[in-house]
Amino acid sequence: GHWAAEGFEREETDPPNRLFTERPLLRLRVSVSPRARARRMLRSSKKKDEEIAGLKERVAELEAALARERDAARALQGSGADASASGQQQQKGLLSPSRFRPPHRRRVLDDGPGDRLELDPGAGDGGAERKKGVFARPEWARKFRKLVDGASMKEAAARLNVPTSSAMAEERERERSPSVCRGFFGPIKKRLHQMSDNNNSSSSGKAGNSPELVSHYCKISMLGAALELCRELPWRPGMLTPLTRRFAEVPIPRVTLEAVDKTLRQAGPATLRIIKDYEQQVAQREEKERGGGKGGSKKWKGKKGKGEQGLESLADLEFDTVWANPAGLRHWGLDSLEMLIQFSDQRGVRKAKFVHYILEACNQLTLDELDPQPTRHMYYHYGSEAGVKKEANILILQVTPLLVQVKGKVYYGLLYEHDALQKYEREVMDTVTRSHAVFRYTETALTIFTASGIILQQNPLSCTLFGIVASENTMYSDFGRDGKPLDRLRALFGERKALYESMLEAIEKRNSVWSKRMFIRKKDLKPTSIANDDQEEEEEQGLEEEEEEEGTWFAVSFNKFSDPADGSMAIFCEMKDIHKMVLQEQKLKRAKRNEHELLQSIIPKHIIDQ
Repeated sequence: GHWAAEGFEREETDPPNRLFTERPLLRLRVSVSPRARARRMLRSSKKKDEEIAGLKERVAELEAALARERDAARALQGSGADASASGQQQQKGLLSPSRFRPPHRRRVLDDGPGDRLELDPGAGDGGAERKKGVFARPEWARKFRKLVDGASMKEAAARLNVPTSSAMAEERERERSPSVCRGFFGPIKKRLHQMSDNNNSSSSGKAGNSPELVSHYCKISMLGAALELCRELPWRPGMLTPLTRRFAEVPIPRVTLEAVDKTLRQAGPATLRIIKDYEQQVAQREEKERGGGKGGSKKWKGKKGKGEQGLESLADLEFDTVWANPAGLRHWGLDSLEMLIQFSDQRGVRKAKFVHYILEACNQLTLDELDPQPTRHMYYHYGSEAGVKKEANILILQVTPLLVQVKGKVYYGLLYEHDALQKYEREVMDTVTRSHAVFRYTETALTIFTASGIILQQNPLSCTLFGIVASENTMYSDFGRDGKPLDRLRALFGERKALYESMLEAIEKRNSVWSKRMFIRKKDLKPTSIANDDQEEEEEQGLEEEEEEEGTWFAVSFNKFSDPADGSMAIFCEMKDIHKMVLQEQKLKRAKRNEHELLQSIIPKHIIDQ
């Protein structure tokens, strides 16, 4: 071809479509010979053939990997009943130890040079402790309760920069008004909270978050982005509720609902809940305490509603769900905030006892001790299909106390991060292994059953009772000729079928713990078959005959939980040997009976009864 442009020359080594010029580019007309065009098409086709060959190889590799995954899944599914059948099927191999180790590094907190996440150099071996997630409390995040309790009223007021003469007189007048803050603390703490709130709001009328707090929360929580937008907030005293006034001098995050929605809408799963009527609940509790008679009452008496029987503790405080991002709705398999509110109310009515304990401890930490640091709780997430439990995934729930402005009022609330970051890379692994270590080393026999009576796990003390029969510790499980597993849970109750059914009713229908003293024979701990006799034994019947048999008295406790393997019901059993104690009680009972019979033979019955 040739170049139809004056002033330009092309070297033989230059490709036809390349121009090198210092002058502005000009429109060129290039003519290419058929031979050059054919060579170009040939090179292009060869390149495409190479790409296609590479893609085919990659597809073959992926198909082989998928086949291996399917084989592994079939091996897991077939290791149960299929493996216990006639054995005609081909035996699958065991999995590699690397399968239970996470293939990818889980998300962790920023490992950068943030001094707020570093341990105090004087707190011992900081490097070793930091590897376990132990961080020193920052200086600015001190506990407010220590400030008040550890000093006199004058000293505490001086530290808070609060006047102590004329301000006290004004606070006495405010104390007589119905809008006074009523909380857990005595008059001194109440005056200090009110005075510090008045001192802070009278000058500038602004609230906000300190640079240290914002920087710290940017490293430990997704809330940091919202705090960046809320460094200064025009909160007036009339916007604060009695509960939020308590946190006037506490380093707690302060945000608006709009800032939370703007910064966290596209973030990971998160929800926000607030307390709207806290002062009414506290007023009812204080009224109960004043009229409680001797010593008052340590329990709450709150309003009744939403199926509750009244507030008996801090765990029964009623929170209202006011916000959730799309990921938070998908996390629970819901489509709207209204569905989440209904779902939260239902969970609040039938919450498990361990959840009740956690809620009470968290609310006490923040509301009673005024320590607003985030709390973290590992939990099992059984999938995002509403009402259906599947294989669980271990997640970390981080709950951050905060003050949030909603429609012109400032409320106390909690931000839930349902898939929070790890504090360090092995946090989940270490927490699970520590729990398993406690399971192994406790001096109580711990056993986990399936609903069909197979023992899944047992600690060493349980092995001494049942033998080593758990699927965790053995290669095979015992099945009968009918293909059904040996129900060791049912065998534990022997001929006491009614007692067994009462246990199932308690843990399944009432969702409560079933506890009882039981005399368990050795043959029931290591059965070869299940007794079919439906004869019921009464509590006091046949005690001497039982003692003649070889067995032991146990304090037995049963509870259910969802198995993380597939979400099905698993039954947890605790057994404590109380044989010696029961024998002593029986000996004492016989001695009293003999004493009573001896007195009857000497003294008339009507005198003994007196």
